[in-house]
Amino acid sequence: MLPAFQFHLGQHPRLEVAVVEASSDWQFCLSVKGSSGQPFASSGWRQGAGSFTVDIESELRKRGYGINFVELHFVIGTWSEDAHTPAFVKFRATLRARPALVACLPVIRTVDRAREGVLLAAVTLDRQGNRMRSDQVRIYAELGQRRTPLVESQGFWKTRIPGLDIGDYPVRLIAAGANLEGTGTHLRVTDGNFLGLDSSRHFITHRGRIKGPLTGSHQGTFFFREVGKPDESMVNGQKAWDAWKEKTRAGDRLHYWDSLTDHELDQRFAYLARCGWDLVYLLVHWSFWERLDAGGRIAPHGAEQLALYLRTAARHGLFHMQALSHYPYASPEASKSTNTIPYAQYLEAGFRTEDWRKPGSNQHFERMFHSYVRDVIELFKDETSLLAWSASGEGDAANGLARSSDIFSLVRSIDPRHVFVGEPVGRLTKLPEAQTAGWHQDLLGARTYFIGSERPAEFDFGVEYKLYRLGGLYKAEGEWPESNITCRFHYTLVRDGRGVPQSWAGTPLYRLRLRDALYLALVHQLPLVLQWDEQIGEDEHLVFRKVRDQVDWSQRFMEPKVAIRVDTSNVTEGEGRTKLGRYEESFAHMPLAYQFILPDAPAPATAAAIFDARQPYEEPRFRSQGGSLPDSLAKDIPLHVSSGYCASYLWSEDRRTLLWRNASRGWNNSGKCGVKDILRSDWDLSRAWKRDSCCRNANG
Repeated sequence: MLPAFQFHLGQHPRLEVAVVEASSDWQFCLSVKGSSGQPFASSGWRQGAGSFTVDIESELRKRGYGINFVELHFVIGTWSEDAHTPAFVKFRATLRARPALVACLPVIRTVDRAREGVLLAAVTLDRQGNRMRSDQVRIYAELGQRRTPLVESQGFWKTRIPGLDIGDYPVRLIAAGANLEGTGTHLRVTDGNFLGLDSSRHFITHRGRIKGPLTGSHQGTFFFREVGKPDESMVNGQKAWDAWKEKTRAGDRLHYWDSLTDHELDQRFAYLARCGWDLVYLLVHWSFWERLDAGGRIAPHGAEQLALYLRTAARHGLFHMQALSHYPYASPEASKSTNTIPYAQYLEAGFRTEDWRKPGSNQHFERMFHSYVRDVIELFKDETSLLAWSASGEGDAANGLARSSDIFSLVRSIDPRHVFVGEPVGRLTKLPEAQTAGWHQDLLGARTYFIGSERPAEFDFGVEYKLYRLGGLYKAEGEWPESNITCRFHYTLVRDGRGVPQSWAGTPLYRLRLRDALYLALVHQLPLVLQWDEQIGEDEHLVFRKVRDQVDWSQRFMEPKVAIRVDTSNVTEGEGRTKLGRYEESFAHMPLAYQFILPDAPAPATAAAIFDARQPYEEPRFRSQGGSLPDSLAKDIPLHVSSGYCASYLWSEDRRTLLWRNASRGWNNSGKCGVKDILRSDWDLSRAWKRDSCCRNANG
C-alpha cells in the first residue's frame, strides 16, 4: 500500500498499471483517503502479466467529488493458499498526463477587500508540465453571465473580478486556442463581521453582542450504513441509528471529513443545524488524519476540502474552529505513538525531534513550518464563519508552551481578527491559574473524559465546571462515542483499560451524559462546550440553544452567597476531590448555589458563609438544622425540588431570569433511564418547564 498521493485530477485523469511478472494472484485497487469500505476501482484478481486502466476522473465525478486535487491510496495485493509462502509482483503504475488548466485554490475575501476586485489566478500546462504562454492559449473566467479574460505574465494567468457582493461564487475557467479541459474554483465574499471575545466575561461576541455559551463538537468522522457500496448513506439521528442493524458488526463503517463529497457535507451540516449546534471544529496531522502541512506549504487537497467544509458549515449557520497541527512533530525513530511524523521534506531538511519543542533551534525547519502556517492563515483569514484558530488542539499540552506560543504569535501577527484558543489542560491537576501559567491565548480549554469514573457524572461536572470558572476555562473535549472497532481494539487486543465491549453511541446513557455536559455548562456560564466527534443526539443542543437565546448574557448574574475555599489538593482524585463531590451533591440537593474561591482570595463581598475544603468535610445545613448556614439563605433558593431530585441554577441580579437544570439523583450509576421524545423545531421554551431527567434511578 503506497502512502496517500495528492495530484490534480484535471492534469492526471487516468491511471495505467502494467504488471510485468507475478508469482501469485494479484489485485490493484484505488481508494479515496479517509474512506472505509470497498475501493472505488479495482482490477479484480489476476494471474501473471497483465494491465489495468481506470478513468479516475470519471469514477470520482460520478460519485459526487467536485474538487480539483484528489488524495488517493494505490494498493496492490497478492494471494497465496499458504499465507507464509513468499510472493512477489513486479509492476509499473503511471498517471497519464494531459494538457491542463489548473486554477488557484479557493479565494476568500471580506466584502470591503472585494471592492478592489477578487484576485483569480491559474496556470496552463502542456503534457510535459511546462507552462503555456499567451501565444499558445487564451484563458477566460466565467461567473454567471460574466466572462472575464485572464492576463498572462511569465506563464501565470491573473485577473480581478470586481463588483462581487456577499456570497459564494463558483467560477469556471475555460481555454481558447488550445485543447484544454475547463476547470473550476470557488470565490467567497464574507460580510466582514468576525466573531470576537469579551475578555472580561469570557464570552464570544458577534456584531458587538454577547452570544452566551456556544455548543458543538469535533466533526471528523461519520458513520455510514452500507459503507463503500453504491447505496451507502450517512447515519444521522437516533431513528437512523436504531434502524442500522450492521452497526455492531466488525469493521469501522466510517468516512473521515477529508473524503466527504459536497452533498455529504451538506447533509451532515443541515442535520447539525436542525439539532441546534453552534459550531464544529477539526484537528489535523495525527496518524492517518488529513494533513494541511505538505512539507512547508499548504497541501492542496486539504486546502480545497477545508474551504468546502467551511463554506458548507457557514451555509447552515455553523461556525468553525481549526487547529494547525496536533501532537509533536517527531522523527520516525521517536517511539511515542502520539507523535506526528512529518513528511520527508522536513526530515531531508535536517529536522530533529527536539526542534519541535525548541522554536528557533533549527532555522531551516522554522522557515519551512512558518511558511506552511502563513499559507493557511492567508487563505482563510477573511473567513467570518471561522470562530478561532488553535495551534494544536489537544496537542497543546504535549507540545508545550514554547511551540504553542510560537504558533500563536505568528498567527496573531498575520490575522489579528480571529479568536485564538489553547488547550494546555488535558485534565486539571492543579488550580487553573497554576496549570495555565504563561499561556496567553484568548481562551483556554480542558477535557472531561474522566467525568463519572469516580462519582455520578452530574456531580463530577458540577465540581469540574466550578473549577473551570476560577480560570475562565472552556470545555474543549469529552463524551466520545467511539466506533465499535476502536472499542474492541482497546478492550480485546490492547487491554489498556480504555476499551468497552461495545460503543455507547446512540444509547440512553450517552445522550443523558450529553445533557449533563451541556446543561450544567449553561448554568456555569462556560464560553464553549465541545464534545469529541459527537454522533447521535437530537434535542440536546436544541434545548440548550433555545434556552440560551432567551437570555440577555450581558446582564449581571447573582454571585452565590456561599463560597468554598479550595487548593490543588482538591483538584485531582483522592480525599480532596471526594470532599468537593460531597459538597456538590449536598448543595445540588438543597438546592443552593455556591462557588469556589482560591486559597488566598479575600472573602467575596456577598459571602454569607464560607466552607474550607482543605479542612475535614462539613455537611451543609442551616443553623436551624444544627449547621452553619444562615437561615436567611433559604430565601435565596428560587425553587424547591422533590425528594430524590437535585438542581443547579443561574439567577440574574434583577431576579427576572432564572436558568434551572433539574435532574434525578445518581442516574449515572444505574444507566436505566430512557430517552425523551425529540423536541419539535418550533418548540417555544419561554415560560415552559421541562424536566431534564426522564426517570428516577432504580432506587428512586
